[in-house]
Amino acid sequence: MEEKLKTMKDATTVVNKLIQRELLARSFSKSYDGDRDLYLELGYKTTLTYEDFYAKFERLDVANRVVHCYPEYSWNSPPTIQDDNDPTTTTDFEKDVKDIVRNQKLFHYMHRLDVLQRLGSYAVLYMGYSDGEPSKELSKKAKLLWLRPVKETDIKVKTWVKRASDPRYGMPEIYELTLPNPTSTDSNITDVHGTKNIDVHWSRLIHVAEDTFDNDLYGKSCLEPIFNRLSNIELITGGSAEMFWRGAFPGLNFQLDADAAFRDSTQEGDTDTTSPSSLRKQIFDYVHGLSRVLRTQGMEVKELSPQVADPSKHFDIQIACISIQTGIPRRILTGSERGKLASAQDEKTWLSKVESRNVNFVEPSIIRPFIDRQIEYGIIAPPKEGEYTVKWTDIFSLDDKTRAEIGEIRSRALAQYGNSPYAPEIMPVDSYLREIIGFSKEQIEEIGKDRSSASDTEGGGNKDDINPKSNQEDEISASGLCKFLNNPDDTL
Repeated sequence: MEEKLKTMKDATTVVNKLIQRELLARSFSKSYDGDRDLYLELGYKTTLTYEDFYAKFERLDVANRVVHCYPEYSWNSPPTIQDDNDPTTTTDFEKDVKDIVRNQKLFHYMHRLDVLQRLGSYAVLYMGYSDGEPSKELSKKAKLLWLRPVKETDIKVKTWVKRASDPRYGMPEIYELTLPNPTSTDSNITDVHGTKNIDVHWSRLIHVAEDTFDNDLYGKSCLEPIFNRLSNIELITGGSAEMFWRGAFPGLNFQLDADAAFRDSTQEGDTDTTSPSSLRKQIFDYVHGLSRVLRTQGMEVKELSPQVADPSKHFDIQIACISIQTGIPRRILTGSERGKLASAQDEKTWLSKVESRNVNFVEPSIIRPFIDRQIEYGIIAPPKEGEYTVKWTDIFSLDDKTRAEIGEIRSRALAQYGNSPYAPEIMPVDSYLREIIGFSKEQIEEIGKDRSSASDTEGGGNKDDINPKSNQEDEISASGLCKFLNNPDDTL
């Protein structure tokens, strides 16, 4: 009886939340004191569910790209987790972490978890251990066996932590997960007969939610704020395809001459082209078959003018709105090139956003909760001095092509400077290297050492013996320049 009342209470809570969301959504679409419902007129849904987001994600290319974009860049170069900066040694902590990364494909599953939580309001990473008691708290020093990301619709919070003295007060205690049943004889594991519900203790799950507002458990799907724009894109692209389909074959208008008349043709083998049945067959063969001949004695055939409009401007408006909301530059979202300078600026801005997300969300909400949980229950060795770092790859590092281009530009600039006999008088070498080429103080000092070394080797003198206005002083050694011209990362 108590369980039945609890189920009824949960159902009532869900219904109340749906009603509140429905009323709130309807209030957004009202205008003219409620006389006009924009959502109703434009065909927008007022209440959105996970199924709506999933349908867009599965079938609409732009929606799929929006969901995948941030995780794709975040996990493209996974971080290094270490507790010691010495690259020549590997601590027990680092060894255990590397084993999990390699054997359990940790970053692969974290990437998938990141995609699922963006699609819905949250997702969990289910961690399977060797103690075999999923509904109980994780045992100390159990072995991590496997990982599995679980989407929102397959998760239900069964019980909550109700003790106010508990640090996890108000947080889930037991989850109910709906998972594929490996013992089922049904080959279609997506069917209800191919799944099973299991109770899982919170210590075996990593709960992840992005874009949270008034709580830490539930965020918002990244598709919710742009759902109307995605619906518009479907109408624009689908309508343009239909418009082309109808306009590519504009249609024909058959006009009978004033003195012409149809007669019925019912005799087998009748070849009279003025009978309705014969004309109908000719038109059918012309439109749907390979025939390109029409016998039109007694009539005139005119082509109907098609009405085909360019949908690109309407599409661009929707993409611009999606780019504004998601923070994804249009060039990154669509993969289009709109000028090299704008392209480089967009990429720099975008990479800054990705770096910020890595530091402010991915690391504290996905990576550290997982590592901390393994440390807490003795799955991996504790780090030295109780601290570890998550070191992300420098996403702003230059590729080989860019390095070569920068090196070439610098080389040409230095050649012009060196060929001008009065250039060192206007701007000394060190000032030129610092202000124009962009070298650091340390780099300039090292180049100076190479210059002095080259002078001693070739001329047998020292730096103080060189005439300040001589070409020898202004000559820059190849060994010093090559080192920095081709390694511009530190100066950009």
